[in-house]
Amino acid sequence: MLLSLCACAGSGEPDDPDTGKPADIVEETDIKLVSGGSSDYKIVIPAQPSNSEAYAARELRFFIGEATGAQLEIISDDGLSFDENAKYLSLGNTSIFRASGLSVDYDQLNSDGFKIKTFGNTVVMSGARGNGTLYAAYGFLQRNFDYDYFAIDEWTIAESDTVNLKKMDVTDIPTFNGRWVTCKTLDINDDEWSYRLRLTGGQGKMLTNTVTPWSVLNDQSMMGQILPYDKYGGRTTADGKPWMSGDMKTGQLCITTATYDEECFNTFCDNLINNFVAVETDQKIFMLGINDHWGRCKCDTCTADYAKYRESGVMVRFCNKVADRVQEWIDENSPGREFYICTFAYLYTLDPPVSYDNASKKYVPLDDSVVCNDNVMIRIAPISSVNMYPHTDIDKNGAAATAFSGWRAVTSNFSIWDYGTNFNAYLAPYPDWGTMQENFMMYDEIGVSDILTQTPAHTSGTGFYAMTLYLRAKLMWNPYQDFDALEI
Repeated sequence: MLLSLCACAGSGEPDDPDTGKPADIVEETDIKLVSGGSSDYKIVIPAQPSNSEAYAARELRFFIGEATGAQLEIISDDGLSFDENAKYLSLGNTSIFRASGLSVDYDQLNSDGFKIKTFGNTVVMSGARGNGTLYAAYGFLQRNFDYDYFAIDEWTIAESDTVNLKKMDVTDIPTFNGRWVTCKTLDINDDEWSYRLRLTGGQGKMLTNTVTPWSVLNDQSMMGQILPYDKYGGRTTADGKPWMSGDMKTGQLCITTATYDEECFNTFCDNLINNFVAVETDQKIFMLGINDHWGRCKCDTCTADYAKYRESGVMVRFCNKVADRVQEWIDENSPGREFYICTFAYLYTLDPPVSYDNASKKYVPLDDSVVCNDNVMIRIAPISSVNMYPHTDIDKNGAAATAFSGWRAVTSNFSIWDYGTNFNAYLAPYPDWGTMQENFMMYDEIGVSDILTQTPAHTSGTGFYAMTLYLRAKLMWNPYQDFDALEI
């Protein structure tokens, strides 16, 4: 029986005015989920669950137990059918889900969005694929038990030995499909913290129970992984031109050689495809990362091309050519697979390959060849920004403001590598509390799909360390929520 309305609007009603996403329906009922510390409900998962589905069931049982003392049984869907009178919490692609009529569309939900819908006594929770079902479990706990997770051994949940089931019709889709905070604690060992903050992992960090969109190719991948310097550092073209201008600390891959020399280009693409694209079938973003310093190649060919296209344009032209080669392999071996070749707008490639047209008051590409293919992504890393001010503040953060405006003239595919620490003062709190939300909303406005925030890699002793992770994880899911109300 319906008792009172807790929240209004839903998938069939007007969207949330801030985000444009479906708003929740969550209503009180008199159905007992737990009574006197015991429950008739069972958690149902597929007979052969994914890692995400199995972990979701364990998390759901654990937190319901923490809140009520009840230990719900986890059972297989073998032999079960959809019945609104049955007391089931169904997770993932179960027979109950398939017979319920609940639609989960990957085009709508992507890998991390989810739906929760109550049918009588039965609750059906599922994502379209990937991580969505795990996040549906956390979403159910949030709405039925006022659950929130802050840090290791720190969470809040309403405790009572008697809890009524809430009627739900929920569609929840994160604003950014890839979400990661790279730091010592999460990078090294605490997957549980990552799951409960709903972080997906990122390049070089694969989580067992969720799927990251990123390949293991890291931020210095071109000379570190694709053409490893220890193997290819001495290679030259037929006329004696080096493939690389120095080692990992002093040089870079010569991008014009990699673009124009057939042997170098083919070797690069063969290694990329055979060692990464063909192997990492669940990943879709493949990073072509430069070495982490300003020492770009200064050979005559590169210098001449910089004058025409800028350093960033030279990189885009190379990435377009690589993306075309990978697309040929995809079309033949995995038709329809989504993938992106990603490269940095960082250091000497931050400045976009555009000019400003005074007549139209718009940035325009320097040349048609520096317009990114649809399967090329630009990862902006605004390391020079003064983070007490928004990235778009042209007076305080001119390089970043120009980058965020100018790159939009040549691509609509963006990811972000932003910063949550001062590398010269790890112990000091990082002064971006007043700009964090504004920056994240701007990321959404320009079409960013993935955010990585870099915090200290060598210590967890930074001021407000856990709070930084918590707030960033919350804003990565939804940057439009009330920032000042985020508290534990």
